[in-house]
Amino acid sequence: MPPTDHDPLNDSPGRVSFADVVREHWVTVFRCVYHMTGNTHDAEELTQETFLRAMNSWPKFEAGPNPRAWVLRIARNAYTDLYRRKQKVRFVSLPEHPTFAAADATHAAELADESALVRAVLGN
Repeated sequence: MPPTDHDPLNDSPGRVSFADVVREHWVTVFRCVYHMTGNTHDAEELTQETFLRAMNSWPKFEAGPNPRAWVLRIARNAYTDLYRRKQKVRFVSLPEHPTFAAADATHAAELADESALVRAVLGN
């Protein structure tokens, strides 16, 4: 496949290649996201996600003096996205209904009598 303007790994004259950026910053990004997550699996996933996003954005990247800062910003955004996704899947237990949380035996007996009356009226 000949290089094109949209090839993210294309080495343009005077511009650092994407492959060099990956080689130079892979470990740095992994360590950064591992520090944020505290989890090797998530850090590996986020490192891959970071460089996938960077590769997709490479044609638009304005080569500056510090591609490391650009890649670390992408890593931070990937971590933020993962954190938000995990927050959406939070399960919260429902509070107990006061009629089912009978603390003493007399209250429990009253509730049983009321339940029996309700069942009798409804014909159950």
